[in-house]
Amino acid sequence: MTHFAEVTDPAGALENDDRLMGSVVIRAGDMHHQLGEYDKAHDRYLEAIARAER
Repeated sequence: MTHFAEVTDPAGALENDDRLMGSVVIRAGDMHHQLGEYDKAHDRYLEAIARAER
């Protein structure tokens, strides 16, 4: 997760690009899920859904 955060941090400049950031957030959710961090994964998936709805 640390390396993922370092790579995705520059994407913060693209915060208004819901399509791109939605994809990033889904991948973060997948990683949390694989690590057994289900609450964090759930939060990321909900964020991705909200971005998709926009």
